[in-house]
Amino acid sequence: MNVGEERRALERWENEGGRAAVVQQPHLEPSSMILEKASRMSSVIPVGRTPGLGAVGAHSPPAMRGWFSRYFNLRPRTRPRQRLVRFMCGEGLSLGCSPTLADIEDLARKAGLRSLVNLNTEGEPGEVMSPNVEASWAHAFELRHERASFAADLPRVEDVDRFLRALVSVPRPVFVHSQQGRRAAAMILVYLGLEQRISGTAAVQAAKGLGVICTLDSLRRFAESEVDRRIAVPPDNHRTKVGGVPRTHKSYYSRA
Repeated sequence: MNVGEERRALERWENEGGRAAVVQQPHLEPSSMILEKASRMSSVIPVGRTPGLGAVGAHSPPAMRGWFSRYFNLRPRTRPRQRLVRFMCGEGLSLGCSPTLADIEDLARKAGLRSLVNLNTEGEPGEVMSPNVEASWAHAFELRHERASFAADLPRVEDVDRFLRALVSVPRPVFVHSQQGRRAAAMILVYLGLEQRISGTAAVQAAKGLGVICTLDSLRRFAESEVDRRIAVPPDNHRTKVGGVPRTHKSYYSRA
């Protein structure tokens, strides 16, 4: 029974005796009158299909349910996906938080990236995606994927060496990321300090100028000390850095 049929049935009930029953029993209380009316309506209109808030359910026609949802604004809404924020740190180099699968697809197909460098470890609490799974999807979208995993609370010199080797081995544009972006910011801080041959403190300021801030104090101090330690040896000439190794050579970034 659709809405029109229900309305006509209700009019038929009122014309045939509904009103007469109310007139003949004026002593009834208002609540009793409502119950009397409801009992008479149930014999004309099935209870499960009466119009109203509770009636819009499995027994209601699809058109009626759609109208009800639009009228009361009950149609489910989907949240717009938050876009991945990337901080540009130089030509073909950017960093940020760990991407989702949709972000990886956008990086490959829309942003034109060629590589990902992941600093996360396996099984981190709250991880967006396992590094192994991310590597599989990166290869599916024809991206080069490298891992330089280390724990944020216990960085080591070897972790910096591994990151710098991974960074110079992948084609650019490259996106460096960690779960919250703090490890990525610290490693990029080291990279900027070595690339520009500036102190750790100056590297922090240079990174700030690019919008990159490592919010974990212990990790930032570690990155500063690594920059100061690695530029302690003066370059031989303007074409070389740190003990005479050319800047384009992979071993330059791994020297202590």
